[in-house]
Amino acid sequence: MQLYKNFCKETTDENGKLTSFELVFPENYNFGYDVVDKMAELVPNDTAVVWTNPEKEEKIFTYSDISRLSNKAANVFRNHGIKKGDKVLVILKRNYEYWYVAPALHKLGAVIIPATNLLTQSDISYRVNTAGIKAAVCTPDETTAEDMLAVASQPNTLETVFVPRKQIFGAIDFTEEVENAPDTLERVETKAEEPMVITLPQAQQAILRLLNTIISTHSDTLSRQNTGNV
Repeated sequence: MQLYKNFCKETTDENGKLTSFELVFPENYNFGYDVVDKMAELVPNDTAVVWTNPEKEEKIFTYSDISRLSNKAANVFRNHGIKKGDKVLVILKRNYEYWYVAPALHKLGAVIIPATNLLTQSDISYRVNTAGIKAAVCTPDETTAEDMLAVASQPNTLETVFVPRKQIFGAIDFTEEVENAPDTLERVETKAEEPMVITLPQAQQAILRLLNTIISTHSDTLSRQNTGNV
């Protein structure tokens, strides 16, 4: 399934060597709708993600699963006030929820700020205050959720903390809400050149200097089309 051909023009010589390549995508290109949902439409039962952990638990998600779960997650986020342009801190380690949380936020036009679970309360607070983060999705492991809630109790922009598979006072039970959410989602209009991901450096003193230079847009998901096929 070479979906990448929907988003480019390419020519090859008689030996099959690439001679020209040009990205072609609509103004409202969005990875969540135009790749994830499209794959769910074309090959719904194909495997999209295989997840396992040291305890040898395993989960297998099809493209249809990821599309459906990302719609449900997007509805949960929207019900809690997350909208286009809002910044959401995502600390999910290697938890399987990441694989539908990310496209859910893409679909809403929210901006993901991924981060390591090694952040301290001070690190989290600095990021929240610097980037104006509105919500967070936290791993249920270790003390990440508790640290996030401690930061949320301070005067800042952090309003909502979501935690999957664990009930914690003050946090939204993400797993339960996703289970109960509708699995359809009306397309939110986004632009290909609007921000999708912000990657903050680990060093606090570097954040202000680099904040405006390490922003990925929706169209950046197409940037490796000439080295690998979707």
